[in-house]
Amino acid sequence: MTEKAPLAQIPGGPSPAEPVPRTPVQGFDLATYAALAVRLAEGGEPRAVALARAGLDEARWLSIEKAWLLRIATSLLQQDLTLSQELEDASAAARAALPPPPPLAMEEYAALVAGIEAGRDAGVLLAGAKLTPAAFARHKLTWEARLASDVALRASFQAMVEQKKRTM
Repeated sequence: MTEKAPLAQIPGGPSPAEPVPRTPVQGFDLATYAALAVRLAEGGEPRAVALARAGLDEARWLSIEKAWLLRIATSLLQQDLTLSQELEDASAAARAALPPPPPLAMEEYAALVAGIEAGRDAGVLLAGAKLTPAAFARHKLTWEARLASDVALRASFQAMVEQKKRTM
């Protein structure tokens, strides 16, 4: 019988030979970490303001983030998906608690989709539309649900995207 080689420890991470800790990091449990990460990704307020509101500065936040990400990476090396699933669940709950983004008209969404499908730089497109990637993802979910439930609207949207791609 062949023995498995021991897992290598990620520099700075927990030992892969031990269960990954789930204790709070500098007072931030996984749900609190996820909620702040979502708020920062959303970009609704300046990063320094969001961190200060949480009682943090950039250095302390980066230390907390690094610790949680190293824990998650180590758990994945151990083939334990539970910690990453807990993070995803906490992040989804935090996103659901956010106020809805300002409306994005179908024409605006179609222009973004057309640009992305045409190979344009998504970051440049989103910056031009004054959207963060997180805000765009929320709009995408909203529009996908609307388009999936309305065949006529979906056809109109697809035609709009194709027309916009032709004029690029």
